[in-house]
Amino acid sequence: MARPLSEALTSMPGLSGETAPDYVILFRPDPSSRQRSEAQLERLVRRIIDVGMRVKCEAGDNNAVLVMVRCPTSKLQSEAYTSRVKDWLVGIRIAAPVEETKESISAEPMTPAERLRLVHAILTIPAAEGGVGITPNVGEWDLVASIFPIHDPIFGQSWLAAWSKRGIISDSSLTILKDNFGEKVAFLFAFTQVYFLFLGVPAFVGVIAHFLLPQYSIIYSLVLGLWSIIFVEMWRRKETNLAVRWGVHGCAKLEHRRAAFTGDTTVTDPYTGEEVPVFPVWKRILRQLLSVPIGFVAAITLAATIMSIVATEILINEVYDGPGKNVLIYLPTVLFSTVVPYLSKSYRAASKKVTMFENHETERSYEQSFTNKIFALNMLTSYMSLFITAFVYLPFGDLIVPKLDFLNLFQTSTKFTDKATGADSTFQVNSGRLVNQMRYMSITNNLVNFALELVVPFITKLIFNEAKHLRSKYRRTPARPTLERRGTVEEMTLNRVKEEAALDEYEIYGDYAEMVIQFGFVVLFSPVWPLAPVCFLINNWVELRSDAAKLCVGYRRPVPERADSIGPWVEHLAFISWLGSITTSSLINIFRSGAHPRDASILGTLGIVLFAENLWLGTRFMVRHILKAVPPQGQRQLDGEKYKVRTEYLRQLIGEEAASAGNKKLGEAAVQEEDMGTFWRMESSVEGVIQRAKGCMVSENKKTA
Repeated sequence: MARPLSEALTSMPGLSGETAPDYVILFRPDPSSRQRSEAQLERLVRRIIDVGMRVKCEAGDNNAVLVMVRCPTSKLQSEAYTSRVKDWLVGIRIAAPVEETKESISAEPMTPAERLRLVHAILTIPAAEGGVGITPNVGEWDLVASIFPIHDPIFGQSWLAAWSKRGIISDSSLTILKDNFGEKVAFLFAFTQVYFLFLGVPAFVGVIAHFLLPQYSIIYSLVLGLWSIIFVEMWRRKETNLAVRWGVHGCAKLEHRRAAFTGDTTVTDPYTGEEVPVFPVWKRILRQLLSVPIGFVAAITLAATIMSIVATEILINEVYDGPGKNVLIYLPTVLFSTVVPYLSKSYRAASKKVTMFENHETERSYEQSFTNKIFALNMLTSYMSLFITAFVYLPFGDLIVPKLDFLNLFQTSTKFTDKATGADSTFQVNSGRLVNQMRYMSITNNLVNFALELVVPFITKLIFNEAKHLRSKYRRTPARPTLERRGTVEEMTLNRVKEEAALDEYEIYGDYAEMVIQFGFVVLFSPVWPLAPVCFLINNWVELRSDAAKLCVGYRRPVPERADSIGPWVEHLAFISWLGSITTSSLINIFRSGAHPRDASILGTLGIVLFAENLWLGTRFMVRHILKAVPPQGQRQLDGEKYKVRTEYLRQLIGEEAASAGNKKLGEAAVQEEDMGTFWRMESSVEGVIQRAKGCMVSENKKTA
């Protein structure tokens, strides 16, 4: 029977040292219904206590309640041991853990990431499976805003100091990162590191192409295509090696059911005998099809918006020469910086709701569906303006741009009419526009992103803290119950909890999308300006350090998650590599000849594109065939570990002597013990049988003679 709530709360130890919270649950009461808020808060606290964890509640900012949770060591050890046994049963671990729980934990101590992962699982897995079943902002927990762990400031400072001094991030450094933030975050930094190193090839070749080769160089484009294929395939091997090294190879086999998942019916599992909820596959497919019209409408709206902004920018910068032009030239930038992010945010929110509606059973399938939707959005917003310039403005701009002024706002411009004669004047497209756009994407855009990721949040945090200090100094608020302070450690910890609750959640999607989209700029459009990879190479060296600072300081600590790869992002890289074969071949055929882009033959362009695509497919096949001949180091390590475990099992099963002697004695015993009839009865020893066999050969030879 559960203890009374008041007794459970008052019996918790003070907040200090080893009893610092594992997680903080941010609870935001409903201002319109205090009764509903209290009922949900009480239900939350009771369920956490019922699963054997400790709870402390503290008043947060803006009327929020900070529900701090700590898992006792004994329960955590039991959860860790159970988790490792499950890993062994499904093949994630090769060797079985030691049978004694404490001995197993002592032999293989828990990392901070494993501890936090297990506690988060208890809080979020369905109640039917022994968890609390918290689903922030959804269902019965709609007042739970978020669940987040607390940063370790001592580790963060030392790790940032060591990380910033390294030119190349080693695998051992990535392992330290994995032990504290989980494999999913570690894979992001490992991917960024590998991409940074591989980027040196197109950067070096790009410098040569820029100064020694003609623009839209065929040689540079071929090198670029080969590089993109090798990079994607080598990364697949690298992530396999890391997954084996970190002991998470195949961890997708073991996933908890999402607490937000609801089944239409329940069936009996034929293997476990348990009653499990089931949601029909055909229903999920129908729900997934719902995202098609939503995505189509969003794509059309976003594309039309971007095209309108591009048209406005062209008219103002290249046509308009009237009053106020010095101010109007900033209008397109303002529109793009306000309207496009708003539409993107709306589409992201709609995608999240649609993905929730699809009712995915596991977190991995949910993330894959959501990531695919976000990738399509990022592709559209990042590359749309470049595609418009390359394939619409430059070939047809002299025909289209004059027709854009349907309101006759620019008819007095000398770009449309000759003021001296009043005759029509042919509009001249800006042939350097595509190069200028690539320079902006490679230099200015990187600087803007750096400022938005680090500088702006830092300044915002300073302003927020100062405003908070002034508000608390000059404004009296009703007293709210707080934890008893037992010293400076407790008070500092609680202050840190409040500060981190005010931070934004860290979303790994954004960092992955940034790298993958940057890869697209290199593969799709760097033949336009071959120095782009050099700019991205410098940016990524800084990015590895700035992302570390963002992870430890700028955002809440992410929940550690297991992963054995970067997920669907690797397929997005392969898609971009394939698309690059089409884009670069088109650009070369349209612009390299020096003639007007509109003079390029459509059939000729299609033929070159088809040839380039088949060349890409053939090259990827050869690269995969060559790499397949040499198995990844991780696979060899995995096979070696399996062999050792099986050998040890054999020794335990039949004894050391039998294992070393092979099956000799077992074979002799079997022959002697089993009576298989007169024909098979041995007349002598094994040596006698062998001698008779040799005699048969001699007899046969004599017959032949």
